[in-house]
Order: sequence, then C-alpha cells, then structure tokens
Amino acid sequence: MKAILADGSLVTTNAYTNSDLFWALRGGGGSTFAIVVETTFAAYPTMPVAGMYYVVSGQSASAYRNLVINFFSLQATLGDKGWSGYYYISKNQLQITLFKPYASSWAAAAPDVQPFLDYLNANKATVYVSASQTYSEPNFDVWHANHINKQEVVGYKVC
Repeated sequence: MKAILADGSLVTTNAYTNSDLFWALRGGGGSTFAIVVETTFAAYPTMPVAGMYYVVSGQSASAYRNLVINFFSLQATLGDKGWSGYYYISKNQLQITLFKPYASSWAAAAPDVQPFLDYLNANKATVYVSASQTYSEPNFDVWHANHINKQEVVGYKVC
C-alpha cells in the first residue's frame, strides 16, 4: 500500500516496510492512521464448485438425534477435505447446504459425503428427506446466486 501520513509524506507500507502502519491500516480504523492512495491485490482464477442441499428430519426424537449425530460425526473429515457450507438445526429438522471448492463435478465431490448419504438411504424407515439437490457450478458466484439466494429460510436469510 501507499499512504499519505498526517505530515503530508507519501510512504510505502507492507508486511516488511512500515509494517506497524500496514497492520494498522488493515485493522479497523484505517483512515485514523493515514490516507491510503494505492493498494495491490492478489487475484485468483475462479474455481469450480460442487455441493449439496438437503433438508432432513427424523420420525422420532431418537431417530432425529441419531441423524444429527451422524451428520456431525462427518464434519471434521469434510473440513479436512475442503468442504464448507451452512447448516441449520432446529427441534426436528436439519437443513444442510454444503459445497466443495475445486470440485469439477458432483461425481468428484460425492465420495466425501457418501457415508452420510448411505446413512440416509439405510434409514429410510426413520429418516425423512424433504428436499435434496446436488449440483456443480463453474464458480462460487454462480453457486451463490443459484443456490443461496434462492433459499427461503424461515427467520433468517443467509445473505
């Protein structure tokens, strides 16, 4: 970054030069310390995204508890494999929106969540799937526009 200080001098600031000012400007009160007149950004190519949207519930309290336990037992593994997303848990319903950046297709991403999908399939007698969708998109912005902006969640809108 280049910034103008209170004394009128133009300085270059980054992680190595004038680093205190650099971190202060990146913090929260940027204009308190100097006027930023130039910045440099790193740009990255867009990436494909694949993911899933499910709404599931249990037909009893114990079935729902087991469903939630199964879903949450997979979270650390999914995080390690690059998944992200949103989920909403209520008294009797679990709404799941998950996506995996850099997944070229749903087929490439699906093996990571297959244990959960297998659980749903094996427990059809006690678990109800009221919505399910899987998808692949060319980038995050398209994914967000097509899947997050379209969801109507009672009491909360993701964006």
